[in-house]
Amino acid sequence: MANEALGQITNHADPTFGGFLRALIINRIEFAMENREIFQVLVKEVMYKEELKKELLPYIFEVATSRLTPVIELYKERGELMDIPTDRMLKLLFTFIGGFFVSRFVLLNKESIPEGELEDAIYFVLNGIRKSSSQQE
Repeated sequence: MANEALGQITNHADPTFGGFLRALIINRIEFAMENREIFQVLVKEVMYKEELKKELLPYIFEVATSRLTPVIELYKERGELMDIPTDRMLKLLFTFIGGFFVSRFVLLNKESIPEGELEDAIYFVLNGIRKSSSQQE
């Protein structure tokens, strides 16, 4: 399933990292919405059951890391991403995207994510929260 999802994501029209990130998040939103109740139960169980957390999270991280490392390396080679270790970059991305999903679909129990909010999340990952020099007075 992970390979199939990654294939769908990497075949998107926009070849930039921003395009890849948008396709990745949209793909995962669709998956989470199709499996919303399971996603909610899984997150709640992982939060409260240490044994499940110790078994499941490393497996998910390993599967995702093995598939996304070459993608991140490609965008780093193209000069689109910072030169920080790929594993650290992936941990930061997983933390942000995971938190984004858990807060919307579990804690806030939202039915969907508005398009503007999705674009804000992508902008945040790509640019941070500091104003660019063109935005500063």
